Amino acid sequence: ATYKPSNNPKMMNFSIALVTLLLPSAVSAQRQLRTERGKPSVDEKRPQPDKLTSVVERPQPDKFTSTIDFDVDVKPIKPPIGFLRPTQRPTRKIDIFRKPTQSPTPACESTCDTDEDCPPICEKQNPYAPGTCVYPGPTSSPTIAAITTDAPTTCLCASPGIVPDECELDILIDMMEMDVALNHNLFGQWTRAAFHDAGTFNQNSTPTEGGANGCLMNFPPMRLEPENNFLNDPLNHLEAIKNNWHSHPDTCIDVSSADMLQFAMFFVVVRQSNLIEPLNLGTPNVIAKRNLLKTGFAWGRPDETQCDTMWVDNLPGFSPPNDGNIAGPNGRCAAAGGEIKTKMMDRNGFTAEEATVLIGAHTIGLVRNTFGSGSFAGPWVSDGADNATPDGPVFNNKYHDFLINTIVANDASQFAAPSPGIVPFTDDFFDWFQDGVNELDHVDTDIALAFPSENLGMHPDFSVHSAAFAGNNAFFLSKFMAAMDKMGKLGVSDALQPANAPCSCSSRRRLQEDNGFGKSFISLNDALALARDLGNATSWALMQNL
Repeated sequence: ATYKPSNNPKMMNFSIALVTLLLPSAVSAQRQLRTERGKPSVDEKRPQPDKLTSVVERPQPDKFTSTIDFDVDVKPIKPPIGFLRPTQRPTRKIDIFRKPTQSPTPACESTCDTDEDCPPICEKQNPYAPGTCVYPGPTSSPTIAAITTDAPTTCLCASPGIVPDECELDILIDMMEMDVALNHNLFGQWTRAAFHDAGTFNQNSTPTEGGANGCLMNFPPMRLEPENNFLNDPLNHLEAIKNNWHSHPDTCIDVSSADMLQFAMFFVVVRQSNLIEPLNLGTPNVIAKRNLLKTGFAWGRPDETQCDTMWVDNLPGFSPPNDGNIAGPNGRCAAAGGEIKTKMMDRNGFTAEEATVLIGAHTIGLVRNTFGSGSFAGPWVSDGADNATPDGPVFNNKYHDFLINTIVANDASQFAAPSPGIVPFTDDFFDWFQDGVNELDHVDTDIALAFPSENLGMHPDFSVHSAAFAGNNAFFLSKFMAAMDKMGKLGVSDALQPANAPCSCSSRRRLQEDNGFGKSFISLNDALALARDLGNATSWALMQNL
């Protein structure tokens, strides 16, 4: 068949991203690093015809001894998938005339990509799908008997854990990296989804209700609530990643949807803050970020089985009741501040500083929950646009900096006056404002964080915290990480724990100790399967018009 290149730009973009993930440019750097260590490069590792791993001398015709002993130095081989690497090969005795013993029966059918994954053959019915390791049976001819070893240990996932280990997290990170590389909108949407799941918590109810419990991902009616508009597609993507992660041959896990939602937000904040780089590179910055992702998150949240759509009432509303004026003790700014205090402080249990810093998550993403993908769906700040950089939006303190330093007015009364007025905004839509020149959007609950409180009985002064965050990005990030950690535990009574470490990477396919920099922890087949499911996730969301 003749190969014809595709002219489909989406397919080309996918191909570029896929190649970048699986074969990044760090291969050349790795080759140089291996050479400096005294190891052969990738191209030099091919065995030469005159170099054999072991040599067995055949007996001469005049020698009829039935058994000949040889000391065979067998070099370690690559371990089969899911099997433990043998620590030492003993000296074997080979009987050249005895009928071979029955070949060991594998404890399970282990999958493979190439013959190198299993001794001795990887049989593939479909060249584009994983194969099965084949262990040949005995023959009747008097040939040299196969060297027998103990039967492989079981590779069945009998007891999946609710807490992954660090090797399993490497796989998850690569799967999420593959998705966000093609879909920068997921950064803001996953962040919003995590809060909309956890923010349903009400500490004043008896018993307490809502929290970081996975209802937004597991309970379809929750997605139909207006507060969760346009989150169906990113939730489908996260669910597809979760399913592929669970079914991966190198994992044995049953992680909850509650954990997936909160980890997705943690992933976004870590990846998009400070120096932004794809997480499949081998730079010191990426190594540090991957280590933080593997050690800085606590797992073990249970999924709620009795979800209630009424819990969304604990999320801050878009347009709380007011007298229609921007300023004043009962105006729009005061009512919006009261909504933050009632929902995030009184019900969720956050302090005024924690509520202010968490709303700072608006520094990335677009106001999609209200406007979908239409012309009004703009970011809060320019750095937060989906494609603000080649690697997505920037998670920093620009949101609070905009509130304090870009809005000209110093209080709600000045903001409502003809001068200076609502500058830099050009349009007032009665519960939100738009800067038509720069296509930036802010709702009333954003503006409430910019000015001192005009009704301290309704809400505290959030602007003092906004000013502190606007002046110091490192301070903002440290406070945000702490508040995010608290948010991710709302309503959770089970003990949480970090990922299990260390992990036995040497016993797993493609997770060898010599991975080096720039390599992916998922194979091409893994990536293609994930890409298929991610495409289906988006198509399903479009069919549902959500």
